[in-house]
Amino acid sequence: MRGAGLDVVDYLPYGAFPAYFYLFAGVAFKLLRGRGLDLGKAIYPYFAGQLLLSPVLLFERQLNLAMQTVICRRSP
Repeated sequence: MRGAGLDVVDYLPYGAFPAYFYLFAGVAFKLLRGRGLDLGKAIYPYFAGQLLLSPVLLFERQLNLAMQTVICRRSP
């Protein structure tokens, strides 16, 4: 950011959605070859996977597993 002439105003090492959402959506996209996801059928696998990964997900903010947000402004 600084290399592009921007000053970092704030840094949020976590995204709007939990990290597991991105993981699940990516795996589903890969397995379904981009054909779309039936949320009615995906709800049980979603929560089962979340339960299985819960020990890792306890540390998601420290591990920066989700999308990160950086707020910048142009340098004066």
